[in-house]
Amino acid sequence: MSNPISETQSHSVVPPDSLLLNALVSAAQSLMQSLYSDTFYTGFLEVINQLVPTDSLVVLEFETGKQPVVLHDALHPRERSSFYDIYMSGAYLLSPLFQNWQELPDGFFRIDDISLDELEGSDFSRAYYQDCGLSDEANFVVHLSETKAVAVCFGRQQLSIPFSPVEVHYLHLIEPMFRTAIHQHEGKLRSSSSRQYDASIEKKTPGFPGHGLLQERLKAFGASLLTEREQEVVAQILKGKSSKLSARELKITPDTERSHRKRIYSKLGVTSQAELFSLVLNHLVYAE
Repeated sequence: MSNPISETQSHSVVPPDSLLLNALVSAAQSLMQSLYSDTFYTGFLEVINQLVPTDSLVVLEFETGKQPVVLHDALHPRERSSFYDIYMSGAYLLSPLFQNWQELPDGFFRIDDISLDELEGSDFSRAYYQDCGLSDEANFVVHLSETKAVAVCFGRQQLSIPFSPVEVHYLHLIEPMFRTAIHQHEGKLRSSSSRQYDASIEKKTPGFPGHGLLQERLKAFGASLLTEREQEVVAQILKGKSSKLSARELKITPDTERSHRKRIYSKLGVTSQAELFSLVLNHLVYAE
């Protein structure tokens, strides 16, 4: 499995100290004690807080061709509304994490890390996290099979400062331990008939549009105004691709791609990529 993160990217290296080592030992003990129990992910958050204070966490299961499933919800109340009303109602299709989880290796990632080469940046992630009030976020991704993965997504809502370089380094350090614990925990629960949350998202949270319907909504966006080629360009924009990378994918020149992009903005009445994302989000979440 290839790693889309540039080899030049790295986290700050901080020499270990006795306090850190003690915290790591304590974290390992806590994780082992909560394995296979209903409190595993609650303990998971407590372990993270020993090293890196955070106040919001959600655990998602991703499976090829399906809508995300919520395995555990420890979201801050202010974020919970945005998460279910916006993200789970369709915005997840534009999420960098959802779009790229199959290409990501197991590991620790920030949203800005989860992208392919030459991306212009994640307008979706910035808009989404600003809307729900998060000041920073992070993710552990653990693949359970070729078609399924667990993502532990956490951040700071009330704590209004981003993670420091030292804190990011700590998260990189504890990732292998968390990865092993998740593999063991999820592996046993999935082989047990007693698992309580191994149900579809439609059964867990009635009222969400199905994954297939949401994909059809996304595919139909702008169909009455845009040409087929312009819709293809929109699809590339929604993946965060630059004009250069989009043109390469569509086998056209960058100048031609930029001309398409200009006409798209004019037809849709938007002036920026961020406004386009907002328009698509409204179409996904609120379409009848």
